[in-house]
Order: sequence, then structure tokens, then C-alpha cells
Amino acid sequence: MERLDRSSRALHLDLMKACALLLMPFLHAVYHFEFEGFFAPEFPMGQVSYVLGVLYNFVPGVFLFCLGCGTVLTRHDTPEAFARRGKRLILLGFALNLLRFTPFYLIKGLFLGDMAGFSRAWLWVIGSDVLPFAGMSFLCFAGFQKWRFPDWAMLVFGLACTVGQMLLPVPHMTGTLGHLLGNFIFVDGGAAYFPFLSWIIYPCLGCYYQSRLQKTKHPARFHLLLGLGCAALFAASAVVLKRRGKWQKRYLLWGEGDFRMDLPTTWFAGLAGGVWLSVAYFLARGLNRFRIRNWLSAFSKQVTSFYCIHWLVLMYGLLACRLRGSRKKIRSAGAFAAVSGAIVLISAVITVFRALSRLSKRT
Repeated sequence: MERLDRSSRALHLDLMKACALLLMPFLHAVYHFEFEGFFAPEFPMGQVSYVLGVLYNFVPGVFLFCLGCGTVLTRHDTPEAFARRGKRLILLGFALNLLRFTPFYLIKGLFLGDMAGFSRAWLWVIGSDVLPFAGMSFLCFAGFQKWRFPDWAMLVFGLACTVGQMLLPVPHMTGTLGHLLGNFIFVDGGAAYFPFLSWIIYPCLGCYYQSRLQKTKHPARFHLLLGLGCAALFAASAVVLKRRGKWQKRYLLWGEGDFRMDLPTTWFAGLAGGVWLSVAYFLARGLNRFRIRNWLSAFSKQVTSFYCIHWLVLMYGLLACRLRGSRKKIRSAGAFAAVSGAIVLISAVITVFRALSRLSKRT
């Protein structure tokens, strides 16, 4: 009878987080490079956007799904521990917004005469992002723990939030209230990238999955059936919707839409995630015998640090290029991949040195 120990159960999650972590800067880079005018007219934005659209279906959901898995795996699973972590992440998220946007637009305004951007920086500081959302998720799980919600009830709660977001009218707000409200519901005109109602389903799915996995005696069979079942359901659902003329491209390329996750989008993203999860599990079984598992585990623990560092490297690298008056434009997908890869490498090196420095201080 096959059983999962604690470490092997988490290895496939470490693998998924590491892949998502390394791909994430590419998604952020393409948006800000385009916004700051670093792409030449001949840059193949259509093809790059297509690839990134597929990645958008993978990267954000992986982090939030793994967040939910972590609430089951962690030893610090009391309501108080979840609440403390949630508050820290919310504060860290808004602090990161302050650091990556306010000095950027202030320096840009003073030296390049673009003070309009600085006047909007406050709105970016209070806008929705993944770290404040993660903090709110931990506060939510603190309530789940305190009132002893079963795992199926958490899943129902997540689905109810998704349906509730679909039923709510979409307000159009561009000021302070709109950006604040975007942390909770989708707002047209506000920085509503990770509104709570749209995205809480992913941590709830992660919690439910990990709870089910811990109870199974045959994890390999569990993941094989999960992958095959999700692939079959994805294909069947897509065929039915296409025949009825209701298929939308955003179900596959979520990045072409907005950040409002409705029920069909969540359905297809969840099924695609089930396939990814199955593949990651069997890949992780092969990696179990190699030292790379230790690297994956260590790297996945630095998710928050890498996330913050890569944003600062990206934004202030762009600022340095603007201040230098660089007129070089990115003309090809290969050049974009090289520049984005350099951002990943620099961020990873800083993250590793930071982790080693903290480790040396403890010893």
C-alpha cells in the first residue's frame, strides 16, 4: 500500500511554485515594457501575448492554490497564526506598492517632467495585488479554523464568492474609493487585479485538494485519475461550448480578459490546473532521488522574497534606462526573453544572498 510522507507530498507543489516563480517576471515585464515604450513597432506582440496568455492561466492560480495547500500542511495552523500571517502580508503588500510605484513616479516626474504619473501613484499604492489578497485569504482561513469549517464547506464558500462576483454589478470608479474597493470586488477603472471575491476560490480549492490527498492511500492513482479526468472534462466542455457557439477565447487565454474570474473561466482554469498538478506529481516522483528536491524546497520557501525583489529590480531597472535616455527598443521575442531572463537571474541571486544572510545570522 502506497503512502505519502509529509515531504514527498509537498515536492510536487514546490515544483509548481518554482516554475511559476521563474515565469512570473516575464508576465510583469511585458506589461511594463510596453507601457514605458520599450518595444519597437516590429516587436511580435501578438505571438508573445498568445504565449503569455497561456501562462496567465498557470502562474497566478498556482501561487494561490499552493497557499491553500499550505494551510493544511503547515504546523502553524491555529487561527491566531493564520491571522498574524495575514496581517503581515497585507502590510507587506501595501509597503511593496509604496516602494515600487511612489519613488519610481516621483523620480520620473522630477527628471523627465512626467508628474501626472506621480499624481496617480497613490492609487497604485492602495490598489489590489496578490500580497494583500493572500493576507485576506489567511484572515479568511483563520475564521475557517476558529469556527471549524469542514474542507467541503470552504469549497462551497469559494464557489459562492465566484457566483456572487458574477451577480454583482460592475461599478466604474477611478479614484481612491475605486482602488480600495478593488481589493474586494471587481471594479472597472480601479486597480482590481486580485479582488477577494474573484480569487478566493483558488486557495479554497488548494485546501480541499490537500485535505483529500492526505486521506488517500494511493496518491499515484489519485493523481492519475485527477489528470485524466480534468483533461477529459476540459476537452468535453470546450467541444460542447464551441458547438453551441458559446466558447470564448479567454477560457484558454485568460490573460486576454480582465481579472474578474467568472464561473466558466474558473471551471476551465481549475481543470487545466488539475492536469498541471498531475504532471507535476509524477515529475516530482522522478526528482525525489536527486539533490534538486532540496533546491526546489528551499527556493519555494522564498516565494514572497522573490516576488518583492523582482518587482523592485524590474521597476528600477526600467527607471534607470529611462533616466539614461536609452533609445534602444526591443525588437524580437528572443531579446525580450533575454532581458526578462536577466531580471529573473538578478532577482534570484539577490533572493539567495538574502536567504543565506538570514541563515548565517541565526547560526
